[in-house]
Amino acid sequence: MWWWIAGILAIGWIVVLLSYIKVVLIFKKNGEDDKLEYEVKALLGLVRIRAEVPFIRLIGDGAQLEADLFNESTERQLGDFKENITARKAIGFYKNIKELTGHACGFSQWLSNAMSRVRCSQLRWITQIGVGDAPATAITAGVVWGIKTSIVHFLAQKVTLETKPHIEVTPQYNRKLFKTEALIVTNIRHFYLMMVLMNLLLRILKVRGGMKLWTSTISQTYQAWKDKKKARTA
Repeated sequence: MWWWIAGILAIGWIVVLLSYIKVVLIFKKNGEDDKLEYEVKALLGLVRIRAEVPFIRLIGDGAQLEADLFNESTERQLGDFKENITARKAIGFYKNIKELTGHACGFSQWLSNAMSRVRCSQLRWITQIGVGDAPATAITAGVVWGIKTSIVHFLAQKVTLETKPHIEVTPQYNRKLFKTEALIVTNIRHFYLMMVLMNLLLRILKVRGGMKLWTSTISQTYQAWKDKKKARTA
């Protein structure tokens, strides 16, 4: 009896490890209206997390970012996020990232290996642009096309493309318009994600003080988020 239960659990665990974590990223911009949305599906669809960023508004010395986090499996809102991003905070964030990556042996190589395990099953990027003058619009559209193809080419070198990217740049002559919409769907197996995270842990342990720095930084970031959330609800 126990052998049957153990066998079923083992088969179930193997199925989960070989299944995919799916990440859907959608970005829309129409004039001054921005919207960023991403959704993560894992454990055969049992876990579904969706986040929405309604807009990024420029303020005096930086930008204001707002986001809402939802659990699609239980149809509940997990929380919200609001942060004023100043130049000082951006520099501090960059320094923290640089210090963290410096305390993981061969982080660049690890990141490259991790990205190679990611599969992109859908990539669509459509843009309509006009600057009010036909010749200038044609030149601008050409520049935008070149930038987009360069970005897609760079992405294709880092991840595995399973589909042909769909890219459009449509000039809107004799009127001012900037409208763009991007959709990216990526997948990675649970097994590969576990492996790359374990590999990162080993690289952190190889650097003296690496584990202490990573754990303290993550702990401080999480505590700061909890304090801000508590302050908003008080």
